[in-house]
Amino acid sequence: MAKKHCWACGFTSTIEWGKQAGKQRYKWKNCGILFTGTNESVTSNNEIVWFRNGA
Repeated sequence: MAKKHCWACGFTSTIEWGKQAGKQRYKWKNCGILFTGTNESVTSNNEIVWFRNGA
């Protein structure tokens, strides 16, 4: 699995920075920008369920 790169500084090193709305937040060590990690497999599975349910 490839490491995620910061869109602003290109850095790859992060630290965990609490939780928001039940999701883990991370902070880039170099520039301090915060982001929330996503799980693409869960996202795609949810889209399939929503499509089947007509939501």
